[in-house]
Amino acid sequence: MKTFGTLKIIKGNRNNELIYIQGFEPTLYIGRLISNHYSPVKGEIRVDANIHNAKLIDMVMSKFPLEIMDKDKWKSLLTNIERSEEITRRLEKLEFAEPDESYFLGKLKPFQKIGLDFLNKTDGNSLLADEMGLGKTIQTLAFISTKQDAFPIVVVSPLVTLRNWENEIKKFLQVKAKQGLFTGIATEPSVSVIRSGKPRPLIYSDFYIINYELLDKRVDDLIKVKPRTIVMDEIQNLRNIQTIKFNAVSELSVTPNMTYRIGLSGTPIYNRGSEVWGIVDILRKGLLGSYKDFLSTYCHGYGTNYTVTEDGQRTLAKILRDTIMLRRLKKDVLDDLPDKIRYQQVIQIDQAFYEEELRKIFSKIQVAKDELNDIHDDKIRKTKIMELNAESRKSLQQERQIAGISKAPYIVEYIKEMLEQTEDEKFVIFVHHHKVHEIIMEGLQQFNPLQIIGSQNDIQRQDAIDRFQNRKFQRVIVCGIRAGNVGVNLTAGTYVIFGELDWSPPVHKQAEDRLHRIGQKNTVIAHYLIGENTMDERIKNILTDKALEIDSVMGDQVEEIDNTKAIDILETLYKKFGSKSKLSQMLSDEY
Repeated sequence: MKTFGTLKIIKGNRNNELIYIQGFEPTLYIGRLISNHYSPVKGEIRVDANIHNAKLIDMVMSKFPLEIMDKDKWKSLLTNIERSEEITRRLEKLEFAEPDESYFLGKLKPFQKIGLDFLNKTDGNSLLADEMGLGKTIQTLAFISTKQDAFPIVVVSPLVTLRNWENEIKKFLQVKAKQGLFTGIATEPSVSVIRSGKPRPLIYSDFYIINYELLDKRVDDLIKVKPRTIVMDEIQNLRNIQTIKFNAVSELSVTPNMTYRIGLSGTPIYNRGSEVWGIVDILRKGLLGSYKDFLSTYCHGYGTNYTVTEDGQRTLAKILRDTIMLRRLKKDVLDDLPDKIRYQQVIQIDQAFYEEELRKIFSKIQVAKDELNDIHDDKIRKTKIMELNAESRKSLQQERQIAGISKAPYIVEYIKEMLEQTEDEKFVIFVHHHKVHEIIMEGLQQFNPLQIIGSQNDIQRQDAIDRFQNRKFQRVIVCGIRAGNVGVNLTAGTYVIFGELDWSPPVHKQAEDRLHRIGQKNTVIAHYLIGENTMDERIKNILTDKALEIDSVMGDQVEEIDNTKAIDILETLYKKFGSKSKLSQMLSDEY
């Protein structure tokens, strides 16, 4: 067979592989098809060795055959093309897949079983882009339950969701290995939450959880544990390829042992201009060609200001759906969804502030207890017991306030993340204390939040309700949990956020029902934000039942807090913050 030149695979200046072609006719055609090329002389061309370019060159070779000088490497590239096409064929029909019940402790909805099938058929190199509230985390953990070769696993997420990942892993997963050695007995997975940027060797864990901003400082440590899976939660954080965090994730994703790369995002990233390229390239290297090819093929603009064209959006959406992306909206799976979905989300607190204020609270109780021990006169003792009881109940309320204040900045960050993930959906935020209300209103000023508070008159209150219900750009309203939970219709909202928790389940149910009432067309999704190591953790057990569907389902149990129990609760919290406390030990053990 006549050939029109040669094809080699060579090393580039950046230690990357290039396809090097010699031959006048083929290089002429290839130069027209692939804009990002280097042609030192006529009849020679070099392009990045990726799936996108290999596919175009293979097409040109059908007309102008080339002598292949590096047959094994070229065959590997063609195999990747075949694999990509095979995945496309697999994804034409998604079915209900089941997790491994020996290692997965949850229960999937039908649409989540399809999500599991998608993750399986894309070989765990996938973008799960379901709309927020459809359980991307649980689908990912269901996939991991079927892949006992997935460990160790690195989860990279925003700071506000680190603790939630730890909780969800322990809630839904078991593993059959201990310290990396096969045992055949299912046990709770080991989890290391990395909070320090100081480089140090990592002990073996099944999971390492770290936030995006810290990753570059510990990427070398993580590479040394030879991870086989990386999960990137809210992967839209990597949309800028010039950032340190993008480079860190990119470096980690191409380590020799890495097998599974899963990106999670509720944001339709193919609408986000040129930002989509870096995210896709981490998940499936070379799928969209080089960055320069991507810009010339799908975008218009100049300098650093590129946007995807309308045709480019349609084409990209199809490419992603056919190869690596699954996206469902709530309206697509309404038959599988309950009227309400409730999530618990553990968030951080300002620990120094909380600890100091808690000490002040407890010191008053301790003084009263000490005084009581020194009193033997029955009449005086009875009076002191009444004072202690009153102080104990007052202290519980004070703890609720300092817990709210200490987590308020993190509530703001959590809501901002949610607002970024959604486009038009609206949020109702319930808080209890005035100071917390102020912090959240100030932190969300860029979203022009509305409010309902007890000091408003009827006209002001109704004006806020009408604007929230009828104006598309008014996406946020902040309400007092008792001022805004009766006589208010907020059916324009989809998400309800409980920044602070009340002891009484009916209070939360009434607040949810401001959205969940006649006129509501969507599933209402409630997020209960739990302040880490605060009394929130006690209250959540009162508010929620352990039976899980997508996440927690609220129960009806109400706990009566007598005075002895109030003191016990505060003592338990106080002891956590001692110099040799369980909390201090826990924090020191986090790498």
